[in-house]
Amino acid sequence: MHSLSVPELEGIINGIRKFEGAYIQKFYELGNNAFRIKVRKEGNANIFFEIGKCIFQTKYIKEGTHTQFEQAARKRIVNSAIKGISLLENDRIVVFDLQGKENVKLIIELFGNGNLIIADSSMHILIAYKAGMLSGREIRKGNAYCTPAKGEHAKNAVSELAQLYNLPPLYIEEAMQRCGIGKGANALANDELKRLEAKAKEVSDEIKSGKGYVYLDKGIAVECSSVELAKYKGMEKREFASLGEALDFAYSTFPEEKKESKAEKGLEASIEKQRAYASQCGKEIKEYNEVGNAIFSNIYIISQIIDTMRANKRMTAEELQKLFPQVKIKGIDLKNKKVRIEIG
Repeated sequence: MHSLSVPELEGIINGIRKFEGAYIQKFYELGNNAFRIKVRKEGNANIFFEIGKCIFQTKYIKEGTHTQFEQAARKRIVNSAIKGISLLENDRIVVFDLQGKENVKLIIELFGNGNLIIADSSMHILIAYKAGMLSGREIRKGNAYCTPAKGEHAKNAVSELAQLYNLPPLYIEEAMQRCGIGKGANALANDELKRLEAKAKEVSDEIKSGKGYVYLDKGIAVECSSVELAKYKGMEKREFASLGEALDFAYSTFPEEKKESKAEKGLEASIEKQRAYASQCGKEIKEYNEVGNAIFSNIYIISQIIDTMRANKRMTAEELQKLFPQVKIKGIDLKNKKVRIEIG
């Protein structure tokens, strides 16, 4: 699914601003760059976000993974009050202003190689989900937080329209499709540009309407959008009153990765040991069966050797070998009354 655009985020942020004044009860790391914040304000609610992708209120509860980052973040933000929720510099960066034992900012980056950062009130980094050089910035504890530098983009009519209406490629492609312009078109005539501008504005207005659509393939969401998309025509579609509700439903369709508990891991290890033991026992049983069959097949000559040794307790191995050439006499232990033989 596409990363949310600024206009889409503005609508979602307006929806979750109702949690301003709420208190953070819990913070969970869910794995795969996803997180959940449990808040309390006239009842409990949950906010889900995936860095680099999206944020929305959720009713589907997934448990945390109990990581070091989760524990470190909890120490900083749990029991803090949410004083404000906003977009930073009109970009895809959501900032929660928190007030607690210390005033901090929870910074959620929702662009490509995004990050999750907790900074102090002066925007110096306290902890970061990802550290190091990211998007042209050095993310380190103590460094001042800064947004990525804006890259230079090729100037053409399509890119200028995308910038004018703040639309991602998914929606520019939709505008082009609505006015019959091919996706790979480079140069556009004046009348095509006018039609494309009209459709881009149409798409932008539909985003502002706040609706949400989910497109499904075999029950699993493949895209979630603020407008109806021609590219998915004929695919199963669900419509929702808001994009946040649509996103919440879309994420609920994804198969959940099975997480093994410590008990399950211990049980699996025990089962593997039992399998290895059973395999070893199977080999030993086979060997014992072969020995038993050999003894049974040669029981007559073995009985004769035993009778001979009982009758002559001082017989040597060489003497016994001459009497029974059909077997190999390996040795005689007179003290312990044992004869070792090899049966061919």
